[in-house]
Amino acid sequence: MTSREMLDSSFATLSDLVRAHAAERPDDVAAADPDHRLSWSELDKLIDRIAARLQQDGLAKGDRAAIAGLNSVEQMAVILGTVRAGGVAGLITSSATGEQMAAMRG
Repeated sequence: MTSREMLDSSFATLSDLVRAHAAERPDDVAAADPDHRLSWSELDKLIDRIAARLQQDGLAKGDRAAIAGLNSVEQMAVILGTVRAGGVAGLITSSATGEQMAAMRG
């Protein structure tokens, strides 16, 4: 299914949409920040590696993952990798204190 067909359908996952874009336009820029630029193909492969590592480290479907960091291509890839692995990504501001982070545990 093409990305256009996915967008027009009643259901498609974000992970499937990224994969479709990577297949359709592998060399086009998918994400960029002042320091890095990734093509759709590179982004898809990076997301796969991150998802595999998270699963290897014990992330299971529905598990929450707290992600702290600066806005960057890498942070976006970690968010998408968490989702691809079946987890739920929760962003934590980089200015949060340890006490604030501990209070966020549900």
